[in-house]
This record gives sequence, structure tokens and C-alpha cells, in this order.
Amino acid sequence: MALVQVLGSVDPKATESFLLMQPDVLDASVWFTEGRLHAHVTVHDDSGLSSGALRLACAEELGIHQTPADIMFVCARRRAA
Repeated sequence: MALVQVLGSVDPKATESFLLMQPDVLDASVWFTEGRLHAHVTVHDDSGLSSGALRLACAEELGIHQTPADIMFVCARRRAA
């Protein structure tokens, strides 16, 4: 069941929360500007995630209105114990 079901209603926090639940996502920031959602995501540097995979996951779970038009990635190194 989708977290957001009202078409036309855009909630960047819902998309941000969803992105933060994804494996290897360390941090996420989502904002709405000029009629489009944008995301900035920090992932582990050895992560196999792609912006396409995250966009598809958003579209499937949240719907196209809650899917960022673009997702910018920043890679972070894992810390040694």
C-alpha cells in the first residue's frame, strides 16, 4: 500500500522518509522547487544503488507525484572499526 495516495499532493518529507528507509542510504534531503521534487542522497561508497533504482522504488511505493525528478548522489566511506 502506498504511503501517499492523494494525487497532486506533494509532501517532500514523505519521500525523504522513504529514501531514508532504503538499504545503504545514510542521509537524504528532498525539496520541492519549480514544480518538481529533487533529492540529495548520501550512500555508502560501495553501495550498488543507482538513482534509477531509487526513482523506481519511489514511483512504485509513493507514486509518480512523490518521485524526485532527479536524485544527486554523494558517496561516503565506511568507517573502520
